[in-house]
Parts: sequence; C-alpha cells; structure tokens
Amino acid sequence: MNERNTKQREIILQTITCSNDHPTMNEIMEKVKEKDEGIGQATIYRNVNKLVASGKVRKLPISLDNVRYDDNSTPHDHLVCVRCGQIIDLYDNNYVNDKERLEKEYSFKISGVSTIYEGVCANCQSNIEKR
Repeated sequence: MNERNTKQREIILQTITCSNDHPTMNEIMEKVKEKDEGIGQATIYRNVNKLVASGKVRKLPISLDNVRYDDNSTPHDHLVCVRCGQIIDLYDNNYVNDKERLEKEYSFKISGVSTIYEGVCANCQSNIEKR
C-alpha cells in the first residue's frame, strides 16, 4: 500500500514539475488524470499537501480563491499580473537583509519568506496602450 502512494506521489510531483506555469489544483488534477485515471481526487489533494509539507512544492496563495503550486523550492518571490494571471519567478536576495532585520527586531525565527508583487505585465501594458 505504501509503495502505491509513493508511485502516486511521484506522478503528482512530476506533473507539477513539468508544468511551467504554477498550476492550480484543478490543473494538477486534470493532468494527473490524463496520466493515470486511477488516482482519485482525494489522493491528489492529500499528496499535494504532503509535498507542500515536505518542502518539495510551494503553495502560492495568489488571492483568497486562487492558489497555485510551485515546484521550485529555491527562495524566490513572484510577480503576478492582475490582468492575465501570468506568474513570473523573481530572484532577488534583498529578502535576506529584511529577514535578518525582522528576526533581530522582533526576536522571531523566520522559517520562510514568500512575497507576491501584483501589477500588470508588459504584454498587458502593450494591449492597454493599443486601445
């Protein structure tokens, strides 16, 4: 039984990893079902949550009703277009200084940092200007 769960979890992780667009849970479920119809919805939810808990996948709460998943565990932030929903990975080490300052100032041990910047991407800006 445990071996089956490991196989299922690997299929789910591979599905998230092969998706280059920070998939939603519904997108993950659709792609997993294409690979293996026998994996149920509850199994997918449970295993995605286990992957998040293990640090192999990051949960990105873009908004209250829009959660996406990222297989990149390297510390990074995200730029999110509020028009088209595009998500861009942002690698910037400035968070290290803020993290250290906040830990010292508040005597608080920070275990992770995730910042989401909202705005309008270049493509959407071009479309707005063309109107």
